[in-house]
Amino acid sequence: MINFKTHPLEYLNPRPLKHASKELEHLIKTKLWAKVLFALFIGIITGILLNPTTGFVKEETGLLIGEWLALPGNIFLALIQMIVIPLVFSSIVRGISASENWSN
Repeated sequence: MINFKTHPLEYLNPRPLKHASKELEHLIKTKLWAKVLFALFIGIITGILLNPTTGFVKEETGLLIGEWLALPGNIFLALIQMIVIPLVFSSIVRGISASENWSN
């Protein structure tokens, strides 16, 4: 029986956001090694299925899906470069400026 006193969105997601946060925290804390192995095997299976030589998908479709799957990794690498390159440059400049010549 539908209770019309509650908000309609509560039927879609009756649990509060705090509950989702606790579930996520529990998921992160338990068996990380199993999650990494699971993701590794899923990646291997996806790579095998998208390989043009297997014939499961057309070559053009496999390349398109592969480009979309590579997008998050490319963004992550670009963000790392945005942080590391200026950090190395500033460390070199600071090291050169800190080495004063005391012979004068």
